[in-house]
Amino acid sequence: MIFLVIHIFMFSAEVTMWRAGIPEKVEEIPKGDIGVIYSMINQERMNEGLSLLKLDDTLSHLAWAYADDMVRRDYFGHINPEGENVGDRLDRARMAYSLAGEILAENRSAEGAVEAWLKSPGHYEAIMQEGYEKMGIGVVESDDDYKIYVVVFYRPLKFPNFNKTVIFGSR
Repeated sequence: MIFLVIHIFMFSAEVTMWRAGIPEKVEEIPKGDIGVIYSMINQERMNEGLSLLKLDDTLSHLAWAYADDMVRRDYFGHINPEGENVGDRLDRARMAYSLAGEILAENRSAEGAVEAWLKSPGHYEAIMQEGYEKMGIGVVESDDDYKIYVVVFYRPLKFPNFNKTVIFGSR
Protein backbone atom coordinates (compact mmCIF):
# COMPACT_ATOMS: atom_id res chain seq x y z
CA MET A 1 0.00 0.00 0.00
CA ILE A 2 2.77 2.47 0.85
CA PHE A 3 4.53 1.68 -2.45
CA LEU A 4 1.36 2.53 -4.32
CA VAL A 5 0.99 5.84 -2.48
CA ILE A 6 4.62 6.76 -3.13
CA HIS A 7 4.23 5.83 -6.77
CA ILE A 8 1.25 8.13 -7.09
CA PHE A 9 3.03 11.00 -5.31
CA MET A 10 6.20 10.70 -7.36
CA PHE A 11 4.48 10.85 -10.74
CA SER A 12 1.69 13.27 -10.01
CA ALA A 13 2.21 17.00 -10.28
CA GLU A 14 -0.78 17.70 -8.08
CA VAL A 15 -2.30 15.44 -5.43
CA THR A 16 -5.13 16.05 -3.01
CA MET A 17 -4.87 14.24 0.34
CA TRP A 18 -7.83 13.66 2.61
CA ARG A 19 -7.69 13.84 6.38
CA ALA A 20 -10.89 13.89 8.40
CA GLY A 21 -12.79 14.74 5.22
CA ILE A 22 -10.82 17.96 4.62
CA PRO A 23 -8.69 18.06 1.47
CA GLU A 24 -5.12 19.28 1.74
CA LYS A 25 -3.53 20.09 -1.58
CA VAL A 26 0.07 19.07 -2.17
CA GLU A 27 1.51 20.65 -5.27
CA GLU A 28 4.50 19.62 -7.36
CA ILE A 29 5.83 16.65 -5.44
CA PRO A 30 9.58 16.46 -6.13
CA LYS A 31 10.96 13.41 -7.86
CA GLY A 32 13.80 11.10 -6.82
CA ASP A 33 15.06 10.61 -3.28
CA ILE A 34 13.73 13.96 -2.07
CA GLY A 35 10.26 13.13 -3.37
CA VAL A 36 10.32 9.72 -1.69
CA ILE A 37 11.32 11.20 1.68
CA TYR A 38 8.86 14.08 1.38
CA SER A 39 5.98 11.77 0.47
CA MET A 40 6.73 9.07 3.06
CA ILE A 41 7.11 11.57 5.92
CA ASN A 42 3.92 13.44 5.00
CA GLN A 43 2.02 10.18 4.51
CA GLU A 44 3.01 9.03 8.00
CA ARG A 45 2.07 12.41 9.50
CA MET A 46 -1.28 12.29 7.69
CA ASN A 47 -1.89 8.75 9.01
CA GLU A 48 -1.45 10.15 12.53
CA GLY A 49 -3.75 13.13 11.92
CA LEU A 50 -0.95 15.71 11.82
CA SER A 51 -0.57 18.59 9.39
CA LEU A 52 1.41 18.08 6.21
CA LEU A 53 4.74 19.84 5.93
CA LYS A 54 5.67 22.11 3.06
CA LEU A 55 9.00 21.58 1.35
CA ASP A 56 11.11 24.72 1.70
CA ASP A 57 13.94 25.55 -0.72
CA THR A 58 16.08 27.41 1.83
CA LEU A 59 15.76 24.60 4.37
CA SER A 60 16.56 22.07 1.64
CA HIS A 61 19.69 24.00 0.77
CA LEU A 62 20.73 24.01 4.44
CA ALA A 63 20.07 20.27 4.69
CA TRP A 64 22.04 19.58 1.50
CA ALA A 65 24.95 21.78 2.62
CA TYR A 66 25.14 19.93 5.95
CA ALA A 67 25.02 16.51 4.24
CA ASP A 68 27.76 17.68 1.85
CA ASP A 69 29.88 18.94 4.76
CA MET A 70 29.61 15.57 6.54
CA VAL A 71 30.71 13.74 3.38
CA ARG A 72 33.57 16.12 2.56
CA ARG A 73 34.95 16.22 6.11
CA ASP A 74 34.19 12.58 6.93
CA TYR A 75 32.00 12.83 10.05
CA PHE A 76 28.40 11.97 10.85
CA GLY A 77 26.27 13.51 13.56
CA HIS A 78 23.96 16.33 14.55
CA ILE A 79 26.89 18.44 15.75
CA ASN A 80 29.69 19.39 13.37
CA PRO A 81 33.38 19.44 14.39
CA GLU A 82 33.03 23.13 15.38
CA GLY A 83 30.25 22.24 17.83
CA GLU A 84 27.40 23.73 15.77
CA ASN A 85 23.94 22.13 15.68
CA VAL A 86 20.87 22.65 13.49
CA GLY A 87 19.85 25.72 15.52
CA ASP A 88 23.24 27.33 14.88
CA ARG A 89 22.94 26.62 11.16
CA LEU A 90 19.45 28.16 11.07
CA ASP A 91 20.71 31.20 12.98
CA ARG A 92 23.59 31.64 10.51
CA ALA A 93 21.05 31.52 7.66
CA ARG A 94 19.02 34.20 9.50
CA MET A 95 16.01 31.90 9.79
CA ALA A 96 14.34 32.76 13.08
CA TYR A 97 12.54 29.72 14.44
CA SER A 98 10.27 28.80 17.30
CA LEU A 99 10.69 25.05 16.74
CA ALA A 100 13.37 23.17 14.81
CA GLY A 101 14.60 19.61 14.52
CA GLU A 102 16.80 17.44 12.36
CA ILE A 103 17.11 13.79 11.45
CA LEU A 104 20.04 12.13 9.68
CA ALA A 105 20.62 8.80 8.01
CA GLU A 106 23.29 6.99 6.07
CA ASN A 107 21.57 4.45 3.86
CA ARG A 108 21.56 2.98 0.38
CA SER A 109 18.03 4.23 -0.40
CA ALA A 110 15.61 6.96 0.59
CA GLU A 111 12.99 4.32 1.41
CA GLY A 112 15.45 2.54 3.68
CA ALA A 113 16.32 5.80 5.45
CA VAL A 114 12.66 6.66 6.15
CA GLU A 115 11.83 3.12 7.23
CA ALA A 116 14.74 3.22 9.70
CA TRP A 117 13.60 6.60 11.06
CA LEU A 118 10.06 5.32 11.52
CA LYS A 119 11.32 2.29 13.49
CA SER A 120 13.49 4.45 15.79
CA PRO A 121 11.49 5.97 18.68
CA GLY A 122 13.54 9.19 18.77
CA HIS A 123 13.42 9.75 15.03
CA TYR A 124 9.72 8.85 14.89
CA GLU A 125 9.03 11.41 17.62
CA ALA A 126 10.92 14.07 15.64
CA ILE A 127 8.93 13.29 12.49
CA MET A 128 5.62 13.36 14.39
CA GLN A 129 6.33 16.56 16.34
CA GLU A 130 3.29 18.81 16.27
CA GLY A 131 3.90 22.40 15.30
CA TYR A 132 6.32 21.97 12.43
CA GLU A 133 5.22 23.77 9.27
CA LYS A 134 8.07 23.14 6.84
CA MET A 135 10.87 20.74 6.09
CA GLY A 136 14.00 20.78 4.00
CA ILE A 137 15.61 17.65 2.58
CA GLY A 138 19.21 17.19 1.52
CA VAL A 139 20.74 14.12 -0.10
CA VAL A 140 24.44 13.64 -0.92
CA GLU A 141 26.17 10.55 -2.25
CA SER A 142 28.80 9.09 0.04
CA ASP A 143 31.25 6.21 -0.36
CA ASP A 144 30.29 2.59 -1.06
CA ASP A 145 26.92 3.33 -2.69
CA TYR A 146 25.58 4.98 0.46
CA LYS A 147 23.93 8.37 0.66
CA ILE A 148 23.69 10.84 3.51
CA TYR A 149 20.12 12.02 4.13
CA VAL A 150 19.34 15.14 6.19
CA VAL A 151 15.85 16.42 6.98
CA VAL A 152 15.42 19.74 8.79
CA PHE A 153 12.05 20.44 10.40
CA TYR A 154 11.03 24.05 11.06
CA ARG A 155 8.40 26.39 12.41
CA PRO A 156 9.20 30.07 11.89
CA LEU A 157 9.27 32.52 14.73
CA LYS A 158 6.23 34.71 14.31
CA PHE A 159 6.59 38.25 15.51
CA PRO A 160 3.62 40.26 16.74
CA ASN A 161 2.13 42.80 14.36
CA PHE A 162 3.60 46.12 15.46
CA ASN A 163 1.71 48.07 12.81
CA LYS A 164 -1.54 48.14 14.76
CA THR A 165 -2.61 51.43 16.28
CA VAL A 166 -3.50 51.15 19.93
CA ILE A 167 -5.30 53.95 21.77
CA PHE A 168 -4.81 53.76 25.52
CA GLY A 169 -7.42 56.25 26.60
CA SER A 170 -9.13 59.48 25.77
CA ARG A 171 -10.16 62.63 27.51
